[in-house]
Order: sequence, then C-alpha cells, then structure tokens
Amino acid sequence: MKTVAEILLEKYQLIKKGQVHANSFHKWCKNREDIIEFINIEGASIFENYSSPTYPQIAKYIFDDKKIHLCECGKPRTWRNLKKGYNKTCSSKECKGEKNVESLKKHYMEKYGVDHLFKTDEFKQRFKEISIERYGVDNPGKNKEIIERIKQTNIDRFGETSWLKVKGNSDKIAKKLEEINSAKRDEIILKFQMRIKVLMYDKKKEAVKILCDKCNIESEFSTSFFRKRLSAGIDPCLTCNPPLYACSVPENEMCDFIESIYNNRIVKNYKMPKLNKEIDVYLPDLNIGFEFDGIYWHSEIFKGKFGNINKKKAIRKEGIHLYNIWEDDWLLKKDLMKSRISALLKTPTRIHARKCIIKNITPKEERDFLMSNHLQGYSPSKIKLGLFHNYELISLMTFGERRKSLGSGKKQGEYELIRFCSKKNHIVIGGASKLFSNFIKKYDFNKIISYQDNSWGTGNLYEKLGFTLINDEQPNYWWCKGNLRFGRFNYRKDKLISEGYDPNKTGDEIMSERGYYKLWDYGSLKWEYIKKILE
Repeated sequence: MKTVAEILLEKYQLIKKGQVHANSFHKWCKNREDIIEFINIEGASIFENYSSPTYPQIAKYIFDDKKIHLCECGKPRTWRNLKKGYNKTCSSKECKGEKNVESLKKHYMEKYGVDHLFKTDEFKQRFKEISIERYGVDNPGKNKEIIERIKQTNIDRFGETSWLKVKGNSDKIAKKLEEINSAKRDEIILKFQMRIKVLMYDKKKEAVKILCDKCNIESEFSTSFFRKRLSAGIDPCLTCNPPLYACSVPENEMCDFIESIYNNRIVKNYKMPKLNKEIDVYLPDLNIGFEFDGIYWHSEIFKGKFGNINKKKAIRKEGIHLYNIWEDDWLLKKDLMKSRISALLKTPTRIHARKCIIKNITPKEERDFLMSNHLQGYSPSKIKLGLFHNYELISLMTFGERRKSLGSGKKQGEYELIRFCSKKNHIVIGGASKLFSNFIKKYDFNKIISYQDNSWGTGNLYEKLGFTLINDEQPNYWWCKGNLRFGRFNYRKDKLISEGYDPNKTGDEIMSERGYYKLWDYGSLKWEYIKKILE
C-alpha cells in the first residue's frame, strides 16, 4: 500500500509533465484530509513565510526545494506558478526597482489614462461580467459558496474561520500596518521637505512628539492633529508654524513661483479692510489675487455649501478677480498650473493664429493633448479642431452633443463647446477666434452652449467669441478623501447599491462611512451662442 507521501509525489509529477492541470491538483488536495494533514506537517515552514501558498507551491517545496527562496532583502520571493517558479525578488518597490514600477505606470498612463491596467473601465467591466457569468455576483468575494469555502479552508489550515483570529496574527498585522503608516509619514515629510524628526508616535495614547531641525525645539500634540497637518502639507512644528498662521508647503511653493516670474509689487496674506477677508497672494498693479485652496480646509466641514463661492463674489464686488488653485491640482498638475499663472502674467511663448493652420485631429491626439494641457483632462467629443504651428499641435477646441453628466440629453442642432486649451507655456493670440469661426462656417448648428469654471475664468473669452451669459449655476460638489477630489458622478447611490452597499441608507451616509467628505466648488457660468441668420 502506498504512503501519503508517495501518492502526493505521484500526482505532483503528473503536474510537472503537464498531464494534470494545477487547478485539478488543487481540488484533489483540499478534498483529501490525509494530504492536508501531511502538507501541514511537512510544509510548516512555507506556511510561516507565505500567508496563502498554493498546493503546487507546497509540493515543490516538499519534494524539490526543501528551502524557502529568499530575496536579497531577506524576505521570501513571490511565487508565480509551477512552470515559472519564483520571481527574482519579493516584489516590493525597493527590490523590484522603483524605475521599473514608474516605467510601467508611465506606460499605462500613456495607453489607458490610469497608472494600472486593473483601474481601467474596460478591465473592471470585464471582471464584473466574468464574475456574474461564473458566480452570479459581480465579485467572487460576494458569493456565499466561496465565502464558506474560504472559511472551511481556514479552519482546515489554522483551526479558525479567519487567519486573523489565530493567536498572534492580529498583532503581526498591527505591526505591519504601523510599518506601512510610518513609511507613508516619512514619504510625506520627504515630499514636502519638512525638516522634522518623529521622536515618538504612540497610537494608543494618541500622542506624537517631533523635533524640528529649523528651531531645534520639540513639539508634542495629538495624532489626529499631526495627521491633518501632514495630509494638508503643513509643517507640524508649532514654533515655526503656529496654528493661527499655518501655511502649507504647497502654498509657499505657489507664492515662490509667482515671485520668480513677476517683478512688480506682491502682497502676501492681503487683508481686505471692508470685508474682513484675506487673499493669499494679491497683485495690486493687476488687481488680481491667487488663493491656494487646501482640500480639507475648504471642504463642507469648514466652509459649508456656499462659503467658497460667497467669498469669491464678495471680493469680485471690490473689483478684484480671484484665481483659485485647488491643492490636488497643484500637487498632481504643477506644470500645468504654473503655465496658467504664467499666461496671466504674460510670460509664456506667444504665437499669432494667422501663422497657424487648422486640421481635424484623431481621438488619440485629442486625448494626449488634453491630458497634458487641460486642467480637467480628457472628455470625449464629436468634433476635434486642432491649430498647428510648424506642424505642431499648439491649440485645440472640441465640440459634441450635450453631456449626460450635465443633466441634458441630445437635442437636434445643439452643440456644446466642451474643451479649449493651448499648449503649456504658450499663448496663441487669436487662436480661440480662429477655431470657433472655422466651426461656425463648416458645421450645421442652431445653438452652442458652454460652461465656464468660476474658480479661474473671467468670461472675457466667451464675450469675444459672441456668446451670451444666460445663467450663473449653483455650486456643485466633489467627494474627497485625504487631499484628493473625486467626481460625484461615479458615486451615485444606484451605483453604490449595485456594489453591495445598504440600500436603506442615503448616498451621503454610505460615503461618510467610507471616509469621504464633500467639497463644494465655485459654481459655473452657462454661456450660449445662437446661430445668426447669415451664418
């Protein structure tokens, strides 16, 4: 009679020869109590190093390797499959190579517009379709049978329905989470060039102690205060940056940039005597101001629904136009924001539209140009008019049917001017007029509408093109987490319910429980162009 080891070895050799599929081997192993018992004893070392090793991986360890394959850093190398074996590293960013990770991210951004294939809408949709087809739900983790099988596997391996319930494992997770959070804190401190050293971080006592390299003074405060300051990019030292006068690192960067390109008078933290309001950067000679809007501090929590727009309108009544720069725009699209500021202060390269030609461009050219040069990025369009100078695309205007996200459907003869922008650090004099005139002459339409973002625009361009202001739209909101904004359209209640959230709760309640908060914008202006009879 064959021993358990001989039976397992015989099956394992069939897999290596390709006569048995790995999935069949997996099912066969988990249905044999004697095999599982043998594996738990002989493969004990691999369970200590891998949270969920596969049965082919365990068999290879028992019969071939008799050792754990370690990375240069000392951690176990990641397993791929029986044919390819182990990766060369543990697959951490440090060992895999930051350059390789960044190169992949760049490739995915250029090809799909996101930094990982799994984040594409096509992949998510295909994943849901396959899951529904195989398991009857849009995610395998929601299938009751799979949930029970996972519990049973954990009971067989660890004696508990969850690996976390095994004595000591929750402490391991807590330790690992603290390592990750500590690394994130260090990353933020390095990113914003904060000259501080964390001396103590006690999560249980909710206390933090730091030493500032600038003033050489120690500060102690709550963990929540520390986290809020870090997430806002504000130096946490209470001596160098007291709460009443705290100024974020990104805000200082914005001020420094304006000072580097503008030689006339600049007033920081300008206090308006009549309004009891303050402007971060005020340029008296141009009568304009720049406001750096931290995501958390300008959210509904502190400003309500109308706090942001009311301040802007009050300042506008005093004859000052305020340009608002959102924190995440500065952090993620700094070059583009600098280009917009430069355009206002007359420093970019200037090209005359009469030296340019107009061509219809491809969807790929449209996407690439908008992602690089328009603050709101890409939006699909029907008509894409490009302005070329010396064979280079330097300006773009796109038109299409009314977008569903704006609450309107298709109407015959009605278009929307969706996007207009020029290449970064360039001004095309007469570019918008040339592109718009080309559309009017070539295409049949009755009416064109367009929306102006109040955080930046003045409306002068629309007036020059012949548009009429027809409505001052109310503020809209984003959902925010940390210091990033996310479009509300992707977080509708019907979509949240389809993802498994409680239908008895409101959308706001669900999002709040997920750790999101609202941020209200500055509203928008709706402009309209009616076709003239002669056109």
